[in-house]
Amino acid sequence: MKNMAEHRNRTLKQRTIDIFGRYTENYAYLCSRKQVFFEMAEAKSGWFHVSFSMSFDTKKGNG
Repeated sequence: MKNMAEHRNRTLKQRTIDIFGRYTENYAYLCSRKQVFFEMAEAKSGWFHVSFSMSFDTKKGNG
């Protein structure tokens, strides 16, 4: 319960900074994982990256 009280008593600015900080950490982590994934895929087959990107682009307009 102590944590909830501390959370409630924080200013809106502090809560926003905390949320933004967590978001940027998560985003940086996901970007690094995506980079590793594509590096591994390209090492296995050079065309996979292009093929994978194009498959997403063609599906955008179909709804």
